[in-house]
Amino acid sequence: MGMSGASQGGVMAEAVVEATGVAGAAGVAAVQEIAIVVHDSQSVIMAAVVMVAIFAAIGYMGAVKKKALVDTLKAIGITKERAKRVFKELLRKVFHFSGAVMPTVYYVGLRNSLMDKPLGCCIMVTVTSLYLIGDVLRLSWPAFNHYMLVDLGWNKIMRKEEYHNFTGIGWYFAGNTLATLFFKPTVAMIAMCGLVLGDFFAALVGKAVGRTKLLGSKSLEGSTGCFAVCFACSIALLVSMLPALTFGQAALLAFAGALAATLAELFSINVNDNITLPLASGVAISLTALWLGWYPLLTSDYEGKPAVTWALLGLDPPAIASFR
Repeated sequence: MGMSGASQGGVMAEAVVEATGVAGAAGVAAVQEIAIVVHDSQSVIMAAVVMVAIFAAIGYMGAVKKKALVDTLKAIGITKERAKRVFKELLRKVFHFSGAVMPTVYYVGLRNSLMDKPLGCCIMVTVTSLYLIGDVLRLSWPAFNHYMLVDLGWNKIMRKEEYHNFTGIGWYFAGNTLATLFFKPTVAMIAMCGLVLGDFFAALVGKAVGRTKLLGSKSLEGSTGCFAVCFACSIALLVSMLPALTFGQAALLAFAGALAATLAELFSINVNDNITLPLASGVAISLTALWLGWYPLLTSDYEGKPAVTWALLGLDPPAIASFR
């Protein structure tokens, strides 16, 4: 009687490994390393979707003509004047939206053992420092400032008052860095997502359909858009990263964080909301959890062990406990 398909496959596999010797062993080791990196397919798929969305948005805004987009917005009931304001804001906010890379990298890194809080802090501090150094050089060197604004086209996404002052991008990096330093990783990701998406939707919804004024140029419609997207992102991350929380607990924490982010966006008139929004969101979630005795539940199963990236870099990981 002939061998079964499974038995034949096993014999063939053994024969291949024996025949290849050292090369076969090296191949197995390589496969194991790859398995470590991509063992959480959900996070990898999510990262791919986010990156595609970012590049699609940037590509679309780079290719679309102003008149075509304004006409499209008018066709769905938005007035011509509002449509023009939406187009101008889109140019800024699509670039702002690219900041979604930060929480996405943090999320994928944590779930695949490639990132821990110390490494996240090191990366954010480094990126923020490099950008601020570049901004100082731009402001100190008129020729370089002209090159950035005119030749590279940054004048299309910067406000006029930023031409000769620090840009909002620097504050944006600083806000994300503070969130990474001060909060547990899951809370930090929620704070970063609130800054990226909450501010994005508040501006676009407010410009497009905002009619009920609340404070200055801020509208009820824009604030509602900010709250809705912050709440949705918070729920998704809390449920995904912290299975020890019940859905009710996650919903309450998400509500606290989204409300704080919305109020920070609304009242940040003389203060940059790139700083206040993520800090307000993170503090609200952390204090609510502390008050209700849920704070220990904010530590995910993905924390507590050094990221494999430290070993790949040939470095000894800092003490994880000191960063909690």
